[in-house]
Amino acid sequence: MNPTFKFNADDKDGRSSVLRALTAQLEGLPRDKAFVVSVTPETRSLRQNSYLWGVVYAEIVDYMKHEHQCEYSAESVHEVLKIKFLPHTVEQMHRRSVKIYRTTTKLTKEEFSDYLEKVFAWAAEFDCVISQPDWDWRSKVAA
Repeated sequence: MNPTFKFNADDKDGRSSVLRALTAQLEGLPRDKAFVVSVTPETRSLRQNSYLWGVVYAEIVDYMKHEHQCEYSAESVHEVLKIKFLPHTVEQMHRRSVKIYRTTTKLTKEEFSDYLEKVFAWAAEFDCVISQPDWDWRSKVAA
């Protein structure tokens, strides 16, 4: 089992208790084995993802259908915007270069917020205004 310890930068009390639990976990590890400990930023939240699919993409699909008589699925919108706004790597497959685009699943909360900003700006070019949630989606620690 690989335990995960999560704490927010602005939660001083929670951070201390998590660090104590992490220290206890590390002290309990066998001394005759090597271990790797990594610290990574938290990826986008389920709430952010629900907003992306349930509001942002849904409103773009609806707008395109009613204002431009274009039928697109949310999945199509997602793929187009992912290609437009997310970085990619180039892999060699059968002697050909293939672009592999990042997935929104792996974006940090900050990267996800940047992605949403780009999507909003793109949609605004078509006069499509996306409804804003009642919570701060820009927050690096959004729930």
